[in-house]
Amino acid sequence: MHSWLVRINVILAVAVVLAIASVSCGSEEVAAELTAVSWGEVTEPASAVPSATPYLAPTATETPNLIRVSEKCDCLYAQSIDEMFEDSSVVVFGRVLDVVDHVDMASFGGRSRKRYDLGRVYEIEVAEYLRGDGPETITFVQSEAHFVYQELTEEALAEIRESTADYKKVVPKKDKDYVFFLRKWHLGPIHLTPATQPYRILFTSGKGIVEGNARDAAWGFAEADAESYWAELRELQERFAP
Repeated sequence: MHSWLVRINVILAVAVVLAIASVSCGSEEVAAELTAVSWGEVTEPASAVPSATPYLAPTATETPNLIRVSEKCDCLYAQSIDEMFEDSSVVVFGRVLDVVDHVDMASFGGRSRKRYDLGRVYEIEVAEYLRGDGPETITFVQSEAHFVYQELTEEALAEIRESTADYKKVVPKKDKDYVFFLRKWHLGPIHLTPATQPYRILFTSGKGIVEGNARDAAWGFAEADAESYWAELRELQERFAP
C-alpha cells in the first residue's frame, strides 16, 4: 500500500512540473519537449526553457529565454588507435588555422527549432593524408555547446556563438601538430566531422596525447611517446592503403 502511495505522489509531482513548464514557457510546443526535465539551480531569466535531457542541470545565460544545457554524446567510442583509423574515411596530419564558421547542428539534424547545438567549423592546413585524399585545406565541424530557447533573437544568437565549449579539452589548439580522424558529415556534405570519440592526437614536446570533444572521450588512452604513435599510424596507413 505504501509503495502505491509513493508512486502516485511521484506521478503527481511530475504533472505539476510539466504544468509549470507549460505556463512559464508560454508555448505548448516547447512544453511538449520537456517530458524529461532536469531541474537545477537556475537564476534569472525565470521564463527560460529548462533542459530537455537528464545529463546536467541547466545553466542561466545573459540573454532572456535562453538556457544552456549539456548532453550525452550519442557517438561511437573507439578503444584503440586501430579502431579510430578503421572508422575514419579521412585521416590527416596537419594544423588548425582558425574557426571559419558557426552552424546550428540541431537544425541539420531535423531536431526542434527550439534547440540550438553550436557547431564550430575549423579549417585545417593538411600536411599529409594518411587515409583518403583531398585538398591542401579542409574544414571540419564539431559540436561544442547546447542551448534551448523560446525565441532565437539576434542577442541570443550572438551569445551562443561567443560561448565557450562544454569542456576545455574540446577545442583543438591553433598552430599545433595533430592527426585528425574524420569522416564525411552526412547532414552537411560541405564539412567533415569527427569519425569517432576520441578523434585526434596532439603531438607536442615529443609526446602524443589523444583527445576528443566529448566528456571523458580519451579516458582509456595514455600519453605516449610520439614515435610509438607514429609507428602505429604508419602501419595502419599501409594496411588501409587502397
